[in-house]
Amino acid sequence: MPVEFLSDVHLERYGRFQGDPISFQLAKYFVLTPRDLQVIANLRFDHTRLGFALQLCTLRFLSTFLLDPTDVPVLVLRTLCEQLGLADTSGLPRYFERRTTPFDHQLLIRSHLGYHAFEGLELLKFLRWLYARVRLDDERPIALFDRCTEYLSTRHVLLPGASILARVIVVLGRAAPRGACPQVQRPCGQASLPHSRASSYRRAENRARGSL
Repeated sequence: MPVEFLSDVHLERYGRFQGDPISFQLAKYFVLTPRDLQVIANLRFDHTRLGFALQLCTLRFLSTFLLDPTDVPVLVLRTLCEQLGLADTSGLPRYFERRTTPFDHQLLIRSHLGYHAFEGLELLKFLRWLYARVRLDDERPIALFDRCTEYLSTRHVLLPGASILARVIVVLGRAAPRGACPQVQRPCGQASLPHSRASSYRRAENRARGSL
């Protein structure tokens, strides 16, 4: 089960826009809430407000930030400009004149939206969930990759790089013994591992963490 199970299509789609968002997506992810607008109102310049709003909605939609924050559909920019009362996006390049500004804003946006890094407790929760799933189902790696992406997004965890996530799936998939999910009173993803299997989980976890 090599990391190369990811196709070029998956790599191209991962953490990126795939054309214009549909109406439902625009309403859910790109309409600025009163709370969003309250934060944006504290920014001084139009280009700063637009850049901040763009990164905020990108994270809300993709669960990650883009290396090039402007690599978004024109429809997204137009939607945000209308809400901010801006005539166009001509001032947006000024947002990047101070190189640290976008990165400083990413920290604020993460806090504002309640997103966590793929590390620490969130990483441990993910590994526990993935370990239980690998043991329970013999899913194809590519299907498991999609499920992992959905798991992280719904729990507001920043998506790691595609190769990192694929490597974790491969390593944990090889290390985790196959068998029934631990018998407990909670769902598999929240299971407490029996003592006899705890060492197997710890070995699998250590291998997966070592692959990061």
